[in-house]
Amino acid sequence: MRNEDSIPSGPSTVEAMHDWCAHYMDRALLHKVCDLEWMRSVEVLLTVKWAGLGGMAVGWRYLQRELQQRSQRGEEVPQLRMRLASFTDYDETCQGIKSLEKSKAKQHTTNEVTRNSCNCGLLRAYDPDCLFGDMLEGFGATVMDEIAAEQARLRDKYDNCVQRGYQGLKKQEYKYKLVSDFKRFVLRKVEELEVFETQPCLIHERHCPRCPDTSGAGQVWIENVSPSCVHWSSQGTRHGWLGKENLPLIAWSISLRRRCPDGILLERTEQIDLVFVEELAGRRVHFYTVSLGPFDVGVPSAGKRVWACATAADGKLAIKNNPFKDKMLQDVV
Repeated sequence: MRNEDSIPSGPSTVEAMHDWCAHYMDRALLHKVCDLEWMRSVEVLLTVKWAGLGGMAVGWRYLQRELQQRSQRGEEVPQLRMRLASFTDYDETCQGIKSLEKSKAKQHTTNEVTRNSCNCGLLRAYDPDCLFGDMLEGFGATVMDEIAAEQARLRDKYDNCVQRGYQGLKKQEYKYKLVSDFKRFVLRKVEELEVFETQPCLIHERHCPRCPDTSGAGQVWIENVSPSCVHWSSQGTRHGWLGKENLPLIAWSISLRRRCPDGILLERTEQIDLVFVEELAGRRVHFYTVSLGPFDVGVPSAGKRVWACATAADGKLAIKNNPFKDKMLQDVV
């Protein structure tokens, strides 16, 4: 019987994350990927949000490289044709990554990602046109400021009730009321929010497209999303939608009404409310979820997460019927 409490929580540095991706790719993903025939006929245009250390982007890169190496050894495996079209996170995170790249510039080579490479160096190895910047700069500031102000007002009311000693059911009911009020406020602002076609890019120091051009034959847009869990997890603030770090999640969800990826792969803590995400997106997507931890695929980490996948109702990967009738959700994810 496994003891997950004794398992390390995972890599905490860029260098360690690269090591994990290289070491565990075989056991975690490759045996599934080699059976994906669709990979032989498409080019994946990847966008990544809330990437943290860059694990999602790095994972795709190592998967691509591992498949190339196996093909060179004569194995019959599909090749992953892809390029990274955008990589956005909180501004503070992006500025830190940019500074890290400058400090380690001498360790980078033109075509290879070294063990000590930082995220931004990896991105430039993917695609010189990749957008790199703050998530919220793709949206109109006026409406987002209004949403942030209302969120802060209701959050203060909740914090005050906790300080006054609200406990148990009384506290839960009060929080439910405040969150419901906030949801109604946000839904009234949905049509007012500006969603820009371009936004400032820290790599190119100009405006770059937020969304990839998928007009080419066989091109599909897949977005990897990993929202902050600080206001949802049991170890966090438990503010839920009233937490300020959820503003990018709100903006991103609304943006799906304007232009939606062909496919979305979202990693989250179990408490994040995807029902409201679907509502903000105008029901253009529906998420199917599975609770899956790294340990379940052979990686020694105890962090249990919910993985959700969705396709745009009118996208190139649109699924007309129940996609899980004949296969396990884990296979789809």
